[in-house]
Amino acid sequence: MGTRYRTNLSEEPLRFVTTTFNRWLPLLKDESYFSIIANSLNFVSSKYNTDILAYVIMPNHLHLILFFSDAVKLSDYMRDFKKYTSGELRRKLIIEKQTEVLQKLEFPVGSNHYKIWMVRFDDFAIKNAETFHVKMNYIHQNPVRRNLSSTASEYFYSSAGFYEMEKDGLVKVTYYLDAIGWANHYTYGRI
Repeated sequence: MGTRYRTNLSEEPLRFVTTTFNRWLPLLKDESYFSIIANSLNFVSSKYNTDILAYVIMPNHLHLILFFSDAVKLSDYMRDFKKYTSGELRRKLIIEKQTEVLQKLEFPVGSNHYKIWMVRFDDFAIKNAETFHVKMNYIHQNPVRRNLSSTASEYFYSSAGFYEMEKDGLVKVTYYLDAIGWANHYTYGRI
């Protein structure tokens, strides 16, 4: 994976991550597409003992705040997530005969004929409460800024509803203080 703005060498367990579909294409058209992303996030989070503290799944990219309870294996997490979702989204686009979209995703190198995700993903370590809140607010306001909803909590593919109305979405979210624990609460400051 690419290393632009990457802090993957850091052992900081609290991370803000962004990844984008190839060419910024809006591949997620309906709930069945969003469900592929959500199901994979739930699976890899369980596999790597990682809590999702905040997220938004946009039609052409996604943002996450992750907390790694064990070793920080962000590259493995993202590799597994992208590998599975690439295959599932590619199959769905082929079955639905999304020829125009597939042509934009054509990638002649190797056996994979379509490139779903950009190679890289961006991340950085969150080291204090102020940064955490800035990033969580940014994530939750993303659909409002893109005119996908009038309020953050009404956008179903986000953790905003979880925090504002205790409403579960497609992705399992862990309340941030439950994830970092009271011992770490003072490491990050008052979150």
